[in-house]
This record gives sequence, structure tokens and C-alpha cells, in this order.
Amino acid sequence: MVAFTHKMTKIAAVGSGPLRSLRNTALRALDWIPAVHHTMAMNLSELATAHHGSPSSRTR
Repeated sequence: MVAFTHKMTKIAAVGSGPLRSLRNTALRALDWIPAVHHTMAMNLSELATAHHGSPSSRTR
């Protein structure tokens, strides 16, 4: 999880104008795909996070 967070922080904090434009264009394009839109929304809201031992991470 830490590696993923690190990568997302690096992408979010890109300072270069052309790279920032590329990032924004790619995210806008990917957001039109329903599965990607849902996954990004769940990850950003942290609703997709299941912590070890929490009720949501236990199998039934």
C-alpha cells in the first residue's frame, strides 16, 4: 500500500507543465471508463480500503 501511495503522490505532485497536462488529459480520458471511475472514486474516498482484521476484510 505504501508503494502505491508513493507512486500516486509523485504523479499528483508533478511540477512540469507538459507532464501535468499529460496527467490531466490521461485522467480525464480514463474517467470515462465506468470501472476506472468507480475504482478511482473508491480509492480516493478510502472506502475500498480493508484493514487487516477489520470486519470488512474478513471472509464469510
